[in-house]
Amino acid sequence: MSSLFGTLSIAVGSLMAEQGALNATSNNIANANTPGYSRQRAVMAEGEPVSLGSLTLGSGVVLQKIEALRDPILELSIQQETQQQSQLDTLATGMSQVQTMFSGSSSDIGNQISAFFSSVNQLSTDPANMALRQGVLTAAGNMTASFRNTVAQLTAQQSNIDLNVSQSVEQVNVLTSQIAGLNGKITGMENLGQDASALVDQRDVLIGQLSGLVDVSSIRSDGGLTLTTKSGATLVAGDQAFALSTQTGSSGFQRI
Repeated sequence: MSSLFGTLSIAVGSLMAEQGALNATSNNIANANTPGYSRQRAVMAEGEPVSLGSLTLGSGVVLQKIEALRDPILELSIQQETQQQSQLDTLATGMSQVQTMFSGSSSDIGNQISAFFSSVNQLSTDPANMALRQGVLTAAGNMTASFRNTVAQLTAQQSNIDLNVSQSVEQVNVLTSQIAGLNGKITGMENLGQDASALVDQRDVLIGQLSGLVDVSSIRSDGGLTLTTKSGATLVAGDQAFALSTQTGSSGFQRI
């Protein structure tokens, strides 16, 4: 009977291990399109042998753990590329708005300057001509107005960008606070031997969003995750978040 019982125990243990592997596979399929999800796999291990007198009998297979497949180097590369893309997108957006001010329309600076010098050249052929003199004055007034309008538009755009700086800092502070909170939960679960992969996935998504707002470097250690800016300022250390702030600089615009 002991032999039959042992065989049945091994069979039951194997079924339970395979059920765990099937659950991991089902979870992978269900989250195939979930942002930030890391594929999981079942890690099987040989069960502890059982000693009966002089005999040592195997106890079959056990499901040791479900681990998430992550590549730290690839994650770092994604963060860096996200930062680069965000910088270029911001620059392209700003430049495209500036470009509309120099679009080649009849009222832009380039055309008004050309019109002014053209009128001066015409006047040089007949300086006493009152109509040509008036044409120069008109062209000069149009050019001046074009300069004033362009300066006003550039100043307004600079103010909008300045406002975006303050809003971005607020978003950074919200994200770092959420990441710090997840750090605390992840550390607590891992200390209890529980699976925290779902929370790690959530944290990775937030770090990706943070990378789109500021250059960030991540340092992983046994004590948790630390995030710093490119200049070395600490944003997150374990379950603590350090908020950024803005202040008005000598130019009148916000500085972080």
